[in-house]
Amino acid sequence: ASAVFPNNPFRICCLDLSGPWIVLKSKTGKDTRTNTNQTKVYVAVFGCLYSRMTHLEVIEDKKTESIIGALTKLSCIYGPPSCVTVDQDAAEIQALRDSEFVTELDGKLYYHNGIKYTVVPVGCHARNGAAEIRVQAAKRLLGTMNLTSCEITALDLEIMVYQAANIINSTPLGSMQ
Repeated sequence: ASAVFPNNPFRICCLDLSGPWIVLKSKTGKDTRTNTNQTKVYVAVFGCLYSRMTHLEVIEDKKTESIIGALTKLSCIYGPPSCVTVDQDAAEIQALRDSEFVTELDGKLYYHNGIKYTVVPVGCHARNGAAEIRVQAAKRLLGTMNLTSCEITALDLEIMVYQAANIINSTPLGSMQ
């Protein structure tokens, strides 16, 4: 019998948020003092703890609904995670509790309510090092794109985020000598 079991990436993963990133709002009206043409968005950073893959999603805010949206996108691509490691962020924890997924196995549909999670204690960010390294790499890559000097939309940022994830995922796991 084999001791290796195939599994989806991001089955066991970590989640952290990066941002805020300033982007242009979609054109819906005149710009006034109270209605600027800029808004803040965040990037949800998912790191697979087995394959070391990174998945990045642009979200509108740090609210539970936005994080659930990012989890749903991740689940549509890779399948739902079974356990997620997070910082002590109330919205992230609530999103994991409130998430609902339907999966298919052998022609049968299964309903899943909630995702198991592990919370990293305050002051112990090193325990969530896999996520922190990915957040730093994403920030560094997005920072090299000099986003503060140009006006971009949320869609432009999403494209840049996917390019950053592609670069992070193509980096070798070990040092090359």
